[in-house]
Amino acid sequence: MVESSSSYGKSREESKPNFYNFDEGIRYKIYQEFLERRREISQNDLKILSQNFNIEIKKLIEIRENIRKIIFGREIEGPVALITTYHLLPWELEYYRLAQKRINLLGYGENIFSIPIGYMKVSQEKPHIFKIGDREIDYAKLIFNLTKIPETSYDFYLLIKKSFLEFLGVESLLESIDYRQELERKINDENFINERLKPLGEKLKNFNLLKKEDRIFYLKDKEIEQLYLTIIINILYLIADFLNFFEGKNIDNQEGGIEKKWEKTKEVFSYLINQQTLLPLFERLDINIQNYDKPSNYGKLIFLLIILGGFDHIGAEWATQQETGKYNKIREILGLPILSDIPPNIFLERFSLTEENFDSLILRILFNDVLESIFYSTSIEGKPTAYFSPIKLEYRKRIKIIDFFIIYRSFYERLKNGEIKISNSTLKYLFEKYFETYLREEIPADLKERIKIFFEDKAEIKDIVQIINDFNNIKENREYRTTISFQHLMRIIAENLLKIYLEEKIIESLEEEEIFSEFSKIANETTTLEQKLEDLSKQNIQTSEIKFGGIKIPLELTQIDSSFLLYLLYLINKFL
Repeated sequence: MVESSSSYGKSREESKPNFYNFDEGIRYKIYQEFLERRREISQNDLKILSQNFNIEIKKLIEIRENIRKIIFGREIEGPVALITTYHLLPWELEYYRLAQKRINLLGYGENIFSIPIGYMKVSQEKPHIFKIGDREIDYAKLIFNLTKIPETSYDFYLLIKKSFLEFLGVESLLESIDYRQELERKINDENFINERLKPLGEKLKNFNLLKKEDRIFYLKDKEIEQLYLTIIINILYLIADFLNFFEGKNIDNQEGGIEKKWEKTKEVFSYLINQQTLLPLFERLDINIQNYDKPSNYGKLIFLLIILGGFDHIGAEWATQQETGKYNKIREILGLPILSDIPPNIFLERFSLTEENFDSLILRILFNDVLESIFYSTSIEGKPTAYFSPIKLEYRKRIKIIDFFIIYRSFYERLKNGEIKISNSTLKYLFEKYFETYLREEIPADLKERIKIFFEDKAEIKDIVQIINDFNNIKENREYRTTISFQHLMRIIAENLLKIYLEEKIIESLEEEEIFSEFSKIANETTTLEQKLEDLSKQNIQTSEIKFGGIKIPLELTQIDSSFLLYLLYLINKFL
């Protein structure tokens, strides 16, 4: 047995990686060329193995045919691919959906098989966690009261499937279950909402998602409760969609859910281990055939399966600038030609839509249905930076609301810190708007007079918070409870600005024009998601596909904390 210096073993000094040139981007056509080039280099793998390990070539060909029969149940013509993209992680679901679209474009048809990467440790991959901005939510504990988590992600998958069905009160022995449909049926039941979901929303409050120091306009208690309930429902839909994705034919067009695929994976591993002919390969790879069924061997077995089965590999291989990727390390140990490596930080079949790697819950809160439109073009285009996604007209509003809130957050901070100057006539107008809104009647004459007198000796105003405090300290205002809340005032300003920004309201006064002008100054210096049609002439995209414009990927979204997402969710729910 050769000496091992890594988890894969090493028979000689490792080669430096030979990176494939993806300078022109990772459009699926280039991805196809990359796979075809690899296939060409590896076409003589069995012949080389036969020579290196003194194995009869006929036996290796027979093993290849049997591998394919076990996996596909039929003879195969044309290229075949083995996919290692899909880990069993709910927080990655949206990236799996993107990968599915990308892989379907590669032209393998039914000749693909996916090995679910379910042997990783839960403590490492955290399938029980969703992020809401800067907060981690252990949804397994919060929703399903699971305190004891299994060791592997596959066992966790089985547990979460069982727990989800129990939570919905659905018989788990049913052969075919549409998890989203079952959830929708329950969501339409008011008793289920009140008895099961609202208490979970209350528990979610303990996570302090809406931090007091980050409150940038007033929200009512009932509105906050509704936001927490919405997040719980979003989590449940993600779990339902996650289960539907892995229980159907999504990951490789083969019949059977994840359990059958896992059983087939074990079957083909067992077949390989029982081939006496392959003992020299197992020795070289440092695989103990008496104790092969453990996670530390699965990576080696998968890559050996790819070689012996004649598969193209679709999945990450984790090359670095110093070392070749995991697949090439196995090939090198076995004396096979080294293939071109995928450069670090480039994911061919899936990639991050944002500069920060947002999880699926954050992506859904931000984009929801817009994701389908994003995936449409990114699956085809897939450049590492600045590729363009046309967005359907009906989704424009959601993108604009996100843009608005990014701008508004800066507007709020500058206004609060006295960096924005407001004329006294405009602030007087805002005070009157405030009382019109919250009194829900015409402002009493004495209050209107107090406001008028208060602003008579005020010139240009910078410190709006101090002005509000001065007004509130007037004796009559304290006695008659006609004081002003800065947070309530900012809500009026925010909602009015958004209506104008969405072009649902015209500017009706000089005061409104002054406020929107200050907001627009910040908008003009802020990078927004929406890309205007006239900026896209160099993108070589059919005008008919564009509708209104679109967005550039990766999205330049930063500082997306939990408070940001809750406020954004409020605006989306109210204005969509």
